[in-house]
Amino acid sequence: MMFKKLLIEKILNGSKTITSRDKPLYRVGEVTNLMANKDYSKTTGKYIKITKVYEKSLSKFTDIDARKEGFRDLTDFMAYWNRNIGLWNPTKSVFVHEFELVDKKNRM
Repeated sequence: MMFKKLLIEKILNGSKTITSRDKPLYRVGEVTNLMANKDYSKTTGKYIKITKVYEKSLSKFTDIDARKEGFRDLTDFMAYWNRNIGLWNPTKSVFVHEFELVDKKNRM
């Protein structure tokens, strides 16, 4: 799964445990490598395992969700979204992928 380098660092330090996307990219139980401009899984030996996938309206996001996304609060997450993804539209639904960091050896 592709992430910006800033978000990779948040995943590696444990502060980012969910990611929101326009469509469901993976199913529960799937393992994918951490990728940005380069394949971080090759340098870190880390992958993410998808633990839950569900649809959620942006209007339903809370500060707790924003912290799971790796941000201080909802305002911080919304500002990131507006700068990097597009206009925050409360009526838009996204697919939330919850995940855990795993080692290459323990991919399954």
